[in-house]
Amino acid sequence: MGPGATRNTASAALEAVLASIRTAVNNEHKVRIPHLGTFVQPSPESKLKFRPAKGFGGDLKSRPRQQSNN
Repeated sequence: MGPGATRNTASAALEAVLASIRTAVNNEHKVRIPHLGTFVQPSPESKLKFRPAKGFGGDLKSRPRQQSNN
C-alpha cells in the first residue's frame, strides 16, 4: 500500500492488523508493539485494552496541521 491507496484499502489493512492483534491477545493475553504500546485482555470476559507506550503520539501533537487544498 502506498500514497495512492484509497480510504477503503487503508481501512481494510487496519482491520486486518487489528484482527491479528486480537488473535494474538487471545492466545498470549498480551501483545507488545515497541514504540506503539501494549494490548491486553485480562480475562476472556473483559474488553481488549490498549496501553500506549511512553511518548506515543507526542510527535503528532507537536506537528502543525497541514491545510487541505480541497
